[in-house]
Amino acid sequence: MTVVWHHEHHVHERRVAPHRSRMLWWIALSILVLCGIGGGSWFLWKGWRCGTLPVIVERMTYVPIGYEDGHALWFPSIARLAHGIAAADGRTMLTEADYAQAIDATVRRNALEDIAREEHIVVSDADVRAAVEWSDDIRAFITMAGWNDSEYLAYVERSFVVSTRVNAAVLDDEQYQEKSHERMANIQSKLALGIAFADVAQEYSEDPATAQSRGSFGYVLPRDVDPAFASVFLLPSQTASEVITTADAYWILRTEDSVVDESGTRVLLRGIAIKKQSLAEVLDAKASAIVPRLWVR
Repeated sequence: MTVVWHHEHHVHERRVAPHRSRMLWWIALSILVLCGIGGGSWFLWKGWRCGTLPVIVERMTYVPIGYEDGHALWFPSIARLAHGIAAADGRTMLTEADYAQAIDATVRRNALEDIAREEHIVVSDADVRAAVEWSDDIRAFITMAGWNDSEYLAYVERSFVVSTRVNAAVLDDEQYQEKSHERMANIQSKLALGIAFADVAQEYSEDPATAQSRGSFGYVLPRDVDPAFASVFLLPSQTASEVITTADAYWILRTEDSVVDESGTRVLLRGIAIKKQSLAEVLDAKASAIVPRLWVR
């Protein structure tokens, strides 16, 4: 009887122990879930109105504060970026305006990354690290912002590297230059109506120098102007060129006269420029069309 009783007792314990273990796990999980719900609810209710959170909390509080155009706006990156905005202004205390500006900057950065993907531009961490030139001023800024090196690379240097590459792609991408082509077509239509080239240049050229001079470059040699204009020097006098593309603009040039001196044949040129749409303009348009849905403000 004793042996049987011990056997049954052990069987009973083996059956009960897992049940108790599962109960403990469920209780612990329930407590964690309740803490998560409570903490998240507190954060969403209080937001940044509660003042600056400790750095460790800012870096670890992975609670989204909003949503914009397919991107979640996460509190850690917004809070840390707000510190950098304040530091750039020589401050350590944050205001709601700093958070608002950080959200706007994040919206633009997300739009920039979207364009980079559209243009198949890949920027690696190694590219970003290679581009930075550490200096005492940068170190002082990082210290005031309370950032680490990784945050500086993520919030400042990466955006610089990506924007440099994306800007070059935007200037060459016809889909982003549609408005510039429309403005150039308007110029061509006015010239086709017989309006004087100099008058059109004065009113519509987007190059300040030529607009002020009624389009005149003066008497110039090929080496005096953009290499893209070389073919214009072969045109007869009183002849307008086709649209010429340079790095940042579209041009129509017209030969007026020519003279020969010891340097060679100088041609009197007039030009009308239409600026290409820049990355800043593209981002302005994209950002203005995005209204972030904020859960905390």
